[in-house]
Amino acid sequence: MAYSLSAARVGAYTGSGIRGTTVASLGCTLSQHPVLVGNKTKPQPSYCRDFEDAVRSAVSSFQPDVAVLMAGTSELSDRRVKGQRLRLGTAERERDLDSELDRFRGLLRVGHVPLVLLTVPCVHPIAANGLPAPDVASDPGQVAWLNQVWMRYAQRHADSVRLVDYESFLCPSAAGPAGRIAWRPDGVSLGSEGALATWRWLAPVAVATVGNAASHRA
Repeated sequence: MAYSLSAARVGAYTGSGIRGTTVASLGCTLSQHPVLVGNKTKPQPSYCRDFEDAVRSAVSSFQPDVAVLMAGTSELSDRRVKGQRLRLGTAERERDLDSELDRFRGLLRVGHVPLVLLTVPCVHPIAANGLPAPDVASDPGQVAWLNQVWMRYAQRHADSVRLVDYESFLCPSAAGPAGRIAWRPDGVSLGSEGALATWRWLAPVAVATVGNAASHRA
């Protein structure tokens, strides 16, 4: 989803009191460990190895006041780590995700940049624009588990991590189980309308986070 936010807005946004840019890689996840689908190991694309360097470069050149992590349902998978299977929903998989979040935050520490961690929204893949429905994980129970992992992590790092409920924004109950369909034509990726709405929603979140971080440093 972060990739579609970047693509729909050509990587940058200026307005609502902020100037924002994105770093995103299609098909990459926080963890660099291989994905397990059934009993088959699925390595990540080779270009995912460059993601950390891209984040470091963005932090160095853009010098952000706040960073926002928009992880997607690609995190909803078992992983193979040191020959062992880490199953989704287990304490072992949660510890793996925690370590990956620690690693990501380490990329921001040079500039002491606070992190906004967005909850993962609902997904309801549908065929659109003559294309088949996206092949992504969409189990609501798994999404809820991942968001609980994010919540516990943010609580443990409340001095520098803020959890914000993107799911409620993108998937309000009044909009039905698929959420705001006009914003995600295929039920997963943001279209231009959804990307613009997301940036406008993020702006006050970012401004408030910067203000809170400043008060903690005072």
